[in-house]
Amino acid sequence: MRANSNVASYSMPSLDVAPDGSICFAVVEPTSTPNLITSCLGSSIITPLASADHYGIVSLEVGPTGMPLVAYSDASGTLRVHHGSDEAVDSGAAYITAVLKRAPTGVLHLSYLAMTTDGTEVRHAVGNGTTWTAGTIDPSATGNLGCLSLAVDGASRPHVLYSDTSTETLVLADWDAGAAAWRTTTVRVLGAGEADVLACALALDAADVPHIAYAISTPGSGFPAVSSFNYAIFNGADWSTATTTDPPVPPCVAGEPGRTMQMVLDSAGQPHITYTACGTEYVYLQ
Repeated sequence: MRANSNVASYSMPSLDVAPDGSICFAVVEPTSTPNLITSCLGSSIITPLASADHYGIVSLEVGPTGMPLVAYSDASGTLRVHHGSDEAVDSGAAYITAVLKRAPTGVLHLSYLAMTTDGTEVRHAVGNGTTWTAGTIDPSATGNLGCLSLAVDGASRPHVLYSDTSTETLVLADWDAGAAAWRTTTVRVLGAGEADVLACALALDAADVPHIAYAISTPGSGFPAVSSFNYAIFNGADWSTATTTDPPVPPCVAGEPGRTMQMVLDSAGQPHITYTACGTEYVYLQ
């Protein structure tokens, strides 16, 4: 394994699995002319970018032919997707996180948080290979940097999980093509002794049933500790939730990496969840 001493200056890397099973990653390199680097099993593609915010967001999705598709934010305030050429998705805001997914039909879905003068908006864009159509999922919601996850079901419908800090709720939204608005469902309302959703993850099983994992913090200033890990599955009428309280995860301090959560479902539909904070990865299996 080779380490790069300048890795802290790169964008947060994004990982995906190629059709041949190889692990791929994408990152923006902070040079005088920024480079987008995508690599699968040591075979790298370096693409010069006209303008990029190397502290910004990167999200990688590898297509069925092995073509990497990468979402990133540039220094001029434009959110872009690169797959051989650049496509502008949205502009006029500071983009702080994004998740890119490809539907079975080939349509691209991108969920992201946009910081504007009105607050942090939870947005979604869909690309048909030529143009992108972007919009706000819930104009009244205020997004949270730690929690944003996207999954696309077998019918190519997007499902977006996010935390709304204005109502202190964890929300799952889904959208049908042609619908006038997103349909939103409250997964969890924060209660007494719960301060924030630190991180979250969404996965759909073979029957397109949503599985959700999330971490909740205790009240406090700065970088509070995790009060609980939670795993929820929709049972057809409500959410069945399993909770582990007071997990042995220390609070972070200033300057340490942020918190992320990832979840995959195995062939039996069982979740495998990782939570990363303070530069350390913790594994929580349900």
